[in-house]
Amino acid sequence: MQRLNVFLYFFLSIIFILVESCTAKFEYKPGDAEEDFETDFEQTDKVDLDSMDLYDSTDENEEIQCTSPLECQDGNECNGEEKCNRNGKCAPADFSPPDGTYCEINSPGIKICFNERCVTSICGDGITDPRNGETCDDQNNDPSDGCDECQLECQNDEDCNDGDICNGIEKCDLSSHRCLPGGVEDYQPDGISCTKPGINNGICLSHTCVESRCGDGFVDSNREECEMDEVRACGNCGIERCQSCHWSGNCENQGICSPGSTDSKSCGNCGTQIRTCNSSCQWDSWGSCTGEGVCTPHATEQRNCGYCGYQTRRCLENCQWEIWSECQNPGECLPGDARVCSIGQCTGGTQTCNDSCQWGECFFVSHANDDTCNASTNPQLDYNGIHYGSTCGAHNDYNPGITPSCQGEGGEVAYRFSLNNFYIVSADLCNTSSAWDTVMYILKGNCSSSPLSLIECNDNGFNPSCSQPVLSSIKTILDPGDYYLIVDGRSSSDQGPFTLNFSEISPSSCTDNFLVFDAPGDSVTFSDNDNFSFNTAFTMEAWLKLQRGALSNGRIQIIGKWGTSAGENEYSMEIQKGSSSGEIPADTIGCVFDDGAIDGSETKVKVYFPISGLPDDTWFYIACVINTNFGQARILLNGQIKYETTFSPDDFPQFRNGPSDLKFGESYWTSPHFVGSINEVRFWNRARTDKEIRDNMLCKFNSPYPSDLQAYFPFDEGPPSITTNEVTHVPPIIGTITNEAASGDMWANETIKVCSDTHNCPPFPPP
Repeated sequence: MQRLNVFLYFFLSIIFILVESCTAKFEYKPGDAEEDFETDFEQTDKVDLDSMDLYDSTDENEEIQCTSPLECQDGNECNGEEKCNRNGKCAPADFSPPDGTYCEINSPGIKICFNERCVTSICGDGITDPRNGETCDDQNNDPSDGCDECQLECQNDEDCNDGDICNGIEKCDLSSHRCLPGGVEDYQPDGISCTKPGINNGICLSHTCVESRCGDGFVDSNREECEMDEVRACGNCGIERCQSCHWSGNCENQGICSPGSTDSKSCGNCGTQIRTCNSSCQWDSWGSCTGEGVCTPHATEQRNCGYCGYQTRRCLENCQWEIWSECQNPGECLPGDARVCSIGQCTGGTQTCNDSCQWGECFFVSHANDDTCNASTNPQLDYNGIHYGSTCGAHNDYNPGITPSCQGEGGEVAYRFSLNNFYIVSADLCNTSSAWDTVMYILKGNCSSSPLSLIECNDNGFNPSCSQPVLSSIKTILDPGDYYLIVDGRSSSDQGPFTLNFSEISPSSCTDNFLVFDAPGDSVTFSDNDNFSFNTAFTMEAWLKLQRGALSNGRIQIIGKWGTSAGENEYSMEIQKGSSSGEIPADTIGCVFDDGAIDGSETKVKVYFPISGLPDDTWFYIACVINTNFGQARILLNGQIKYETTFSPDDFPQFRNGPSDLKFGESYWTSPHFVGSINEVRFWNRARTDKEIRDNMLCKFNSPYPSDLQAYFPFDEGPPSITTNEVTHVPPIIGTITNEAASGDMWANETIKVCSDTHNCPPFPPP
């Protein structure tokens, strides 16, 4: 409405001015320009248009008003520059400044010329006044015509930018100064990041910038990694799911390999197989084996060379053969060839080249009679004297292997001999003219029915008469039985002729006293004494004669230090007749050694053999040996091993040496009692060798006694005509005979082969 009033104001002013100019005589007076537009407008109704002289007529008699234009200026720059005419009169300007020209009057506000008046510039006056901040003035209130409140809607494209990139790029129509919306071609696709006032993290949706949020279907890179229900590939054909617009970090359903990758493995001889991972992240099948070598690493092959020789080569790690080796073990001869040979002292043999291109054994004339154990063909040593023989061509059939120092590897010759009583047997090879290293054995038994038992072996002779130390010599006591004497060589090359000197010497016989136990209660008791106690080694020997038919069933002690409790037990020689309830098996004779539980756990060591092979009412020699340091124990009959055993030394550290008495003939259990005879009981404080036992069993000792003979019971106290109840131990310890006074027949004597004669005691006399 304000704009309309202003418009009407200017319109009416123009009309009045025109009327005044056309109907009234204008008389210019200097100073009129100082009147403002409003005053003139108010006084227009006072102008008498009819009386105005619109044409200047100069009266010559009139007063001259001006002589120059400067004198005519009215101070209103909007009506032009007044002029002075030729009549000296001030006249209006020929033209005035156009409306809108800046002007100045002494009043507030910005002034412009309007209808030749200097008026205040206002919006709606139709004149665009930049000083007034106007960019247009269309004198209307239409905001859509490009000019609104004297401001152009736009002057360039930047003026049209609404800050939203989503709806395209706005442009300014310079002809109408109106903003045109962005074209479809400029629209940003949905999901593009955007900002505008009030929205810092926005995205374009339907051509509008809106605040980004999880689940809107688009990923805001500033705050999101993904959209809900979105998945992406990961790992080996796996998928990773989007959770709350962020990747879960969990790769699911992966395959076993990466597509296009390869895997290889060895095959064949240094070859390679390859497989490829397919698009499903699974391995395809293995390809064929390629790049193989010619052999398998570490394999070997061999070929012949020379006489039965061979060369070898080995396959290297790269599956290629190394070069052939030198010819190994080339043969000595062509198979089937023969030559004359000799072994040791044996000459004239024949040697044949075998299939291995090596010379075979040197063969001599066959030993048909003495090369093997054969009682019907082996030569009999039935006389004392010289026997000649040769091991040339004999086979290596016997090798007892008792010790490394006494065993032979050469061919052997076997002789046989039989004894019907105890004999001192002497055999040596001392007279062999051409010395070669000999070994000699004495074996006992029947080779056709049972294995032979080694009795004696000698490698290098002890006989001083032997001229060569490599020759063999044996001298020992043998009990009745069948024997074989074997002449052998120390090594396979030790062969040759030999001279065997053989003799059988009957030992001396002497009348000797002994004790007979033939009635219940017959016994000898010695009180406990240090001489009856032993530490770690012990040999117990005795001559015995049994009345087997008179023995009762049960455990029968012959000799023993056996108390009434475990802590008193030490050792015993005993018979178990008909029952197995004792310490040793039924129908055996043996020895039991007891540690008396010295280490808290009782340990018993037992050695025994069947009594069925013992002669009835005939003397035989029993020896029991134990060595706790080495865990060994054995029992011998007539100097020959019948049974041996081993045990842990830790289980039997030493004997108990308890307080029990030493008894002959019975023990603390008294029944059943021993029925038989006892003579020459010997306790040694060491483990004696088999040869020591055998060589001394027929020898009766006299003073000075051997130092290791700790207890000796020779039973020399009383002949049958003298009744005594004492038995003297050497050194003197008196034992008491129980039941002698009642029976009166425990002492006896007879001729036996136990004497102190030099024939019975080593060193034995020459044959």
